[in-house]
Amino acid sequence: MVEPVHLSPRNRRVYGSFKTREEAERHLANRQRAADRSTSPYTNPMFRGQKFYHPKGYRDEIQQGDDGLFHVVNIKNIPVRPKGNPMDRAWSSLRSDTGTKLGGSTGARYHDLEDIGRFVTKRGKTPFGRKEDHVHNEYDMNQYLNALGVTVPEASLHEQKNWPVLMSRFQEGRPFDPSSSSQQEQLTRDFVPHAAIANWDMLGLDYDNLIATPEGKLSYVDLGGAGPFRAQGQPKGQAFGPTVGELDTLRQQNPLPLGHITEQDIGRSWDEYGGQSAFEDALQFLRNQQTQNTMQQRIEDIARRVA
Repeated sequence: MVEPVHLSPRNRRVYGSFKTREEAERHLANRQRAADRSTSPYTNPMFRGQKFYHPKGYRDEIQQGDDGLFHVVNIKNIPVRPKGNPMDRAWSSLRSDTGTKLGGSTGARYHDLEDIGRFVTKRGKTPFGRKEDHVHNEYDMNQYLNALGVTVPEASLHEQKNWPVLMSRFQEGRPFDPSSSSQQEQLTRDFVPHAAIANWDMLGLDYDNLIATPEGKLSYVDLGGAGPFRAQGQPKGQAFGPTVGELDTLRQQNPLPLGHITEQDIGRSWDEYGGQSAFEDALQFLRNQQTQNTMQQRIEDIARRVA
């Protein structure tokens, strides 16, 4: 049950009035049985797997009026606040929500779900072709960084019509500011985890892959260019290999935000995130065996460099 709310005639419809609560409960039970037999999404909240959130926000309940009678009322346009994992609730709702295009090779879309939150989805089947391996990899890289303790949006992986769908929370905040000393310090601390996973698109074109959260942390919102894939989904091939050249190339190609990072900073970043044991423990979140094997070699390469 939701908290009591003020009801106007506009959002409240009475389906029966009874002298006793028992009579009202029998009438309500009959209405619920009829809804369970219905195949309409407007009357049956279980239709099409909508287990947590009624498509239109309708519900029936019993209310006692000032006249002393018990009324069976139908209330609409008041979202039912379901229990359960918010990510599951969000997926249950946004499967039928087309959202707004954000661009990118994986057809990223933005969804604003009332009473649940804002989310971004990327699908394995797009107008650009088959991207299922790219989507699976981005989810794994998100989970890998999260296991290390690097701030990334909460994400979950789903399937729709046999295609993978990556769903992540829309990251609230503002773009990275290279003139901010505190943000530069955190970027320096986060450097080695991104070099380890070969996140070539760590910053984005205009620092749009890096968001400063309201809590003051840096969140890395797009990992499409990490691991064995380029940002647009093409394989990196031998460029994703056992040697972590990104420890140098990321600094060379991004002199303003990363050029100041020293070998000592690299060692501190490595230690900050637990060193070799922590980087290896997080490998369990990489489901592709070849990627896992390459990452194992890359971790050993970093360990030799900072020794």
